[in-house]
Amino acid sequence: MPGPAGLPPPLPRPSTAMSATSDGDVEEGPLWESMKRQLYKAEVSHVRRLVGEALIQQTKLLWAEFASLRQIVAEYEQQGDEIAQGKKQQVQFCSSQHRDLLRRQARIVLDDARAQAEAFGPGLEG
Repeated sequence: MPGPAGLPPPLPRPSTAMSATSDGDVEEGPLWESMKRQLYKAEVSHVRRLVGEALIQQTKLLWAEFASLRQIVAEYEQQGDEIAQGKKQQVQFCSSQHRDLLRRQARIVLDDARAQAEAFGPGLEG
């Protein structure tokens, strides 16, 4: 947008990404902030009136809702990862329990075979 008195328009600035700040506040989102950067300070209030405060506020609310949904998805993914890790550990634990059970059963069978061999004497061995 050309500036007053034939001045060139302000240089475009990169739009901001919507994100939560470190103290938990949500930025307005890239649209209005990007528009404001393209304007001279004196033009901001006029354009704000043209666009309409209700539309700007609605956009801000949508960005806040979007931030909340992104947080929900991140938490859901984290919980899914934790559940998957728990299942993996459970399978590993069950495998080791199963292996130990098989070893104990093999030991019992071997001990029983030895006991029977001793009971019947050396004739069974060879």
